[in-house]
Amino acid sequence: MQGNQAEAAKKPSYLWTMARLYIFVFVMLAVLFVSAGRLNYWQGWLLGATFFTIILVSPLVFADRKDVIFERAHPGPGTKWWDKISAAA
Repeated sequence: MQGNQAEAAKKPSYLWTMARLYIFVFVMLAVLFVSAGRLNYWQGWLLGATFFTIILVSPLVFADRKDVIFERAHPGPGTKWWDKISAAA
């Protein structure tokens, strides 16, 4: 029983995991539009819409498998250093 409580305390919440995804996409789009120097960059809006659609649809597809989202978002022990860098990005 204590092992389950300790494990649950270590895991970030589902909402925090999803919020990290939205924050990442927002920051990525901000960098994209700042580097483009304009807001009427249609390719950037298309990229943003694609990412936000994927993020919105993912919870619906994996509604009964939230553990899959946690597993993909948080690398475990034995993960190579380069995979940790790419997962953090």
